[in-house]
Amino acid sequence: ITGKGNLDGLGPAVWSKNSCAKKYDCKILPNSLVMDFVNNGEVSGVTLLNSKFFHMKMYQCKDMLIKDVTVTALGDSPNTDGIHMGDSSGITITN
Repeated sequence: ITGKGNLDGLGPAVWSKNSCAKKYDCKILPNSLVMDFVNNGEVSGVTLLNSKFFHMKMYQCKDMLIKDVTVTALGDSPNTDGIHMGDSSGITITN
């Protein structure tokens, strides 16, 4: 994924409607960009804005390059991780 585009998650429209902070059996809000089981991939030049949950989620990825990615969230945004990774290896993040 390369380019100068914006991915705006429109998070402020739903943050107040999410009940996950108060009850366990809630519906988790969606992530803006999800990459699961990706090998030898690249994300560069994009801007991620106002995610409903995580801006970028990576799970079981290998040998990935994340470069020149801008992540922006309002100061009062709840649980909007910039880049959330799990069970991944060989991930390089540069600016």
